[in-house]
Amino acid sequence: MNSDSTLANVPEIEVPDAGSAESDSNVAAEINATTSSIQSHSAPCRSPLSDHGPSPDVKGRVTKPVLRSATFDRSKPRMRKRVSFAKPEYLLQLEDSKTAQGCLAAMCRGNILTKVRQRGMFTRWFNLNEEMTAVCWQSTRKENDHARIEVSSLHEIRHGRHSELLRSLDVQEPDDCIFTIVHSSDFQCMDLIAETPEIATVWVMGLQYLVNMANPPVRSPSSKEKPIRDLWLEQLFVEADSNGDGFLDQEEIVRLCYKHNVGLSEETIRKKFEEADTNRVAESRGRLDRDEFRDFYMSLSTRPEIVYLVGQYGNSDVLTAEQLLVFLKTEQRLDNATVEDCQAIIQEFEPTPIGKAETHLTVDGFTRYLRSSNGDVFRRTHVSVHQDMTQPLSHYFLSSSHNTYLTQSQSGPVEAMGITRALHRGCRLIDLDVWSGPSFPIVSKTGSAADPSMPLAAALETVRDACFKVSHYPLFLRLEVHCCIEQQHMIVDLVQSKLGKYLYSGDVDDSSTISPEDAREKIFLVGKKLAPSKTAEDDGEVSEEEDEPLTFSEPAEYPTSPANRKMVRTGSAAAIVPPPTPPLQQLPKMKFCKELSNLIHISSATDRGFGDDIFEQYPTYEMASLAETRVQTYSVASSERLMLRTKMSLARAYPAVTRPESSNMDPMAVWTRGVQSVAMNCQTIGKPMDMNEGLFKANGYSGYYLKPRSMRADCGFVNYRDVTAPVSGTSPVDVTIKVVSGQMLPKPANTENRTEVIDPYVVLEVEGMDSDRATYRTRPIENNGFNPVWDETCAFHIRFPDLAMVRFVVLDADAIGSDFIGQFCIPLSSVETGYRHVHLISNVHHPLPNASLFVHITINNDRPGRRIASGTAYRKKAKKEALGLHTIGQKDVDSHFKKYGPLLLQAAGLSYDADFALSTFKDCCGLSGWTTIYNCVKLLINRARVANVTLSLEMVNEVYPTFAITGNGEAPDLVKKACQALTQGVPAFRALCSESATVADELKGAYEESLPLLKTMKPNSGVEKKAQKALELFSFNCLSLQMEGEELLNAQSDVANALKQIAMTAKLLSME
Repeated sequence: MNSDSTLANVPEIEVPDAGSAESDSNVAAEINATTSSIQSHSAPCRSPLSDHGPSPDVKGRVTKPVLRSATFDRSKPRMRKRVSFAKPEYLLQLEDSKTAQGCLAAMCRGNILTKVRQRGMFTRWFNLNEEMTAVCWQSTRKENDHARIEVSSLHEIRHGRHSELLRSLDVQEPDDCIFTIVHSSDFQCMDLIAETPEIATVWVMGLQYLVNMANPPVRSPSSKEKPIRDLWLEQLFVEADSNGDGFLDQEEIVRLCYKHNVGLSEETIRKKFEEADTNRVAESRGRLDRDEFRDFYMSLSTRPEIVYLVGQYGNSDVLTAEQLLVFLKTEQRLDNATVEDCQAIIQEFEPTPIGKAETHLTVDGFTRYLRSSNGDVFRRTHVSVHQDMTQPLSHYFLSSSHNTYLTQSQSGPVEAMGITRALHRGCRLIDLDVWSGPSFPIVSKTGSAADPSMPLAAALETVRDACFKVSHYPLFLRLEVHCCIEQQHMIVDLVQSKLGKYLYSGDVDDSSTISPEDAREKIFLVGKKLAPSKTAEDDGEVSEEEDEPLTFSEPAEYPTSPANRKMVRTGSAAAIVPPPTPPLQQLPKMKFCKELSNLIHISSATDRGFGDDIFEQYPTYEMASLAETRVQTYSVASSERLMLRTKMSLARAYPAVTRPESSNMDPMAVWTRGVQSVAMNCQTIGKPMDMNEGLFKANGYSGYYLKPRSMRADCGFVNYRDVTAPVSGTSPVDVTIKVVSGQMLPKPANTENRTEVIDPYVVLEVEGMDSDRATYRTRPIENNGFNPVWDETCAFHIRFPDLAMVRFVVLDADAIGSDFIGQFCIPLSSVETGYRHVHLISNVHHPLPNASLFVHITINNDRPGRRIASGTAYRKKAKKEALGLHTIGQKDVDSHFKKYGPLLLQAAGLSYDADFALSTFKDCCGLSGWTTIYNCVKLLINRARVANVTLSLEMVNEVYPTFAITGNGEAPDLVKKACQALTQGVPAFRALCSESATVADELKGAYEESLPLLKTMKPNSGVEKKAQKALELFSFNCLSLQMEGEELLNAQSDVANALKQIAMTAKLLSME
């Protein structure tokens, strides 16, 4: 009998209700019944440790196996498939983890696990004995009686690196493969490493089930003869069985799935139906009976990772409103969620009538909730415009198009569709090259009669009809005019007749006084203007606008992260070899109409480079055009100057002429230098367009995205040379992303082999400052695009999170032709934390139906108080790090900042002490500093219950929770230390909550008083390098005053929410 039939014949284990009187007495009988069922259906299974070794004996032991290494290379994907009719091991483990009985059956069969000890790591064969009363392993001793852990002695199961030994050792295996068994009266820890995350999940879920059976939760749903889900499936079957013959055919199944929003394509449903139709009787083929229907539905909708979450936060197979609230607050960071919100969620997403009536959320309802917009990785409030739109135009990045009229390469064709496409994507700067036609102006690339073209009138009509369909904020229409004087007058008439009502009528001599909100649904014309010395009636001459000379070298690539390494970080921009600096040539002159010049709002200027004065003022009525090669030169030698220039002056970067195929430059390398506009060839798909689309989506496709504070504040400054220097106006963050699973991943488009099943893998890319760029790649999952499970975790330290983006890419490791499956790119500031779904889109940015990734994301500020360490010296050092003021070298300025030193030290001390107290509490619980409050409190309750003591919740001043230990037993040291740490932290919590608002207001006032000092530094600027360094230090000091106040308020909010979670979890688990 094969493993598939074994798993199929094992009956499902129903978790007994702890609230019923007979539940405790039924636990042993339930396990015994399951044990006998598994024994009767399981076939003998050979140990994978030996190809010809003995099978486990009746006591679940293996004698003298031949050991082999449990290590494996996770970084090398298998690029060729093998034909096999047997299911791969990871598929068996994935099926096992869908139900409790599957986990127990797999544990009885056994797996290779590695024991982690202080003196080394040892590979052993582990299994659950047939009586399901002990975890056994093969031992090197002659007697194996001591190589077992009784199930009755289990206290808790920890998934991940959550023990003192694991945190002290340099274990290279990923966290998803590691778990810890806490057992015996002295709470011993056995740390184990599985070969794959799927195997670890099976053991964690199975052992957790046994722990729950032996220690049922205090509260659980009302007892039912069958689980709510089973009752609901029976009801669905009866309703769909229209003729009452006890079977459902394929059409009835398809209608049922669509009615209840299963979220799968009809092709997938029919394919799964054929797999579930196992009847060998001819008259029953093509139909499913009750049991087959139940298995069919479970295979479609049951996801092990969500079953695990329900079991972790709920009771058996459902979540109550209170348990859902704990999940939302601890995992999803929804601090303002209430029980009423959770009740509304259950009523909206729970499919079963019983669940709605009893306010319980089943696995199906929980899955629906997580797949909805509530569980989306993209922050819902960012779908619409959410940023401040009242700042100067130069303070925003602009969604821009290059040669908008082109729809393919740079040689054509020329179509109105190109303009429409750009405007429908929210572009707010579009290009039109206008040339003299036979009798009217035309839009063309070169103006040659052989080149494709379109009438300017048609192009302007297209702009008029589509300019404000997606975004209502101002549009920049850049006219590059190459016409004779006669047709220039025609241009004036066409613009006024087609766009007259939209043209901005205000004064634009100083664009720094105009905001996007001030110019809603208005058009700014950008182009050449005559010098202001000309009289109102005179025409004049202007320089022809041309791209960079064709003799320039091929543009060098910006620093990117290699995609084929596990984790790569790039160096600073100084590592790039600068391309040759384009010479400033004397461009030819052309006659220009005064009337057309008066119509232009913003002058299109050729880049003139930088002067000697770092405080140089640039015109605010101009938009400088920067060739790609010149931006690359500035990125190497003058990044700081370029950033300072674009604070109040507009700039546009356009692709090199060496991109005739309409490829795109890297927009992030330009944005990080402060340049507002990166002209993109919108007709070309690829990573640059993905980043462009992702950035501007995060402000409601308005076409405007507010630049980071350090790039727009008067005192803002960014150090591009020192990759370790902090950036003024922001704080670094630590980002951890766990790629859990995928759902309904399609085959790559345009693939040459459409019959093969894909081998998907995920690439995570962090884009931003050069020092922040990194790439992580998961292992490929063979032959599974339906529900692949990776369970891999990666971590990134991001120095400049304000402009960082995360790109999720799914590829096929075995593709013939294109390997691209889907992607999603999102700014880090728009990422929701917790368990989230990433809904994938195609390379043309169309949604892929039902295709998604399931991930877990944490984003934590790198505040010193969150780093656990002991000793007064460390604490003083951490406070000094938070203080962080620099000596500028100008006496008056230095004395000004010095007087605010005590205030900064007070703010740093308040946040540090509270953060340190909370982290110490978590550390005393034996868990990592980033674990959830729920896990900490739950661990303390379990430890106290085993020791026959009680933890009572006591609220100090009705705000600050503490735990009192009562009872006849002796509390474990871990419980005592954790309770003591929480009590000792109350003064720090009280000080932070009571003083943070006042101190933050004082810091804000100090920041505002410091801004005028910037003007006093200009006369003494000295040489450029010294002036630049002085400006950098002044910027850091000034913005530190502002940032420390904001960080103080953030720390107060984080600590207050953590204290509420402690009290809420304690009440939920009946500690009062």
